[in-house]
Amino acid sequence: MLVLFLDFDGVITTSKSRDAMWLLHSRKHLTQREKNIEQIDKTLANNIRIFCERTGAKIVISSGWRLCDDMDDLKDFLLASGQIPSELIIDKTPFDDEGESRGKEISLWLQDHPEVTEFVILDDDHTVRDVKELIPRWVKTSRTRGFNEEKLGEALRLTSHAS
Repeated sequence: MLVLFLDFDGVITTSKSRDAMWLLHSRKHLTQREKNIEQIDKTLANNIRIFCERTGAKIVISSGWRLCDDMDDLKDFLLASGQIPSELIIDKTPFDDEGESRGKEISLWLQDHPEVTEFVILDDDHTVRDVKELIPRWVKTSRTRGFNEEKLGEALRLTSHAS
């Protein structure tokens, strides 16, 4: 099984998409749920869907959003913003309360899931580097550009499943 570890901030939300959400919020009061959906860049979220369609990947949420929102809400956000079907989202990583290292959280999840034969990590967080074995599977995004077409191509090249 191919798994895509998905961060939100810096991957499907960018400084530009957050600014647009705050501008909209200043004109009409948005609920927290609406703010979460509006700050997700639809083009970048669509690139996640494209990656999953081309590779058959399942999504594990590694984003800090998993600490504030439950899985149903996270699935709703991804469906509303990128037409990412809920059945593609299979889990979230555990929280590493000893140091909040994204790399360690992903590593812990992988240890408990031997059925995973391949994975890609989408993240802008430098703590992915804390586990050196993960670095070759990491597509480092940025808060300004996110998971754009260039990064989509990079992620696809990391898999043997791409069609």
